[in-house]
Amino acid sequence: SPSTHGNFAVKFNANSFKLNPKKIDLGLEPIPPGGANMTRAEVDFSGASDNQPPAMPFRIQVALKTSVDVFIFHVPVSLSIFLVPAAPLSQQAYMEYCARPQLVKTQNALKCPLSRDEVLPTRLFITIP
Repeated sequence: SPSTHGNFAVKFNANSFKLNPKKIDLGLEPIPPGGANMTRAEVDFSGASDNQPPAMPFRIQVALKTSVDVFIFHVPVSLSIFLVPAAPLSQQAYMEYCARPQLVKTQNALKCPLSRDEVLPTRLFITIP
């Protein structure tokens, strides 16, 4: 562009995982014509939900505002970013989690007893093409 870009801000459209940038202002210095810059935006789960199941591939619609214009584009997101290595969940913690009133319980749920070893695999393998 023949103009200097500045005043960078980012916003995500509603999405399945309610991903949202923690700060809208990216804090970038103005970029002159022919220049380049790079930044990262911290993301949390406080955004709006589109009440849709995630599509494959999962994409987030992003609006990038500059002093010149607003640019809207889709960013592909690997679902593996939601997997965080952690210790196995104890049976007591699992039972407490399931007893929370916020969890939606439907008549179509299959009720069957599971042992701890059936619920917590010893290894988790994920293949991402």
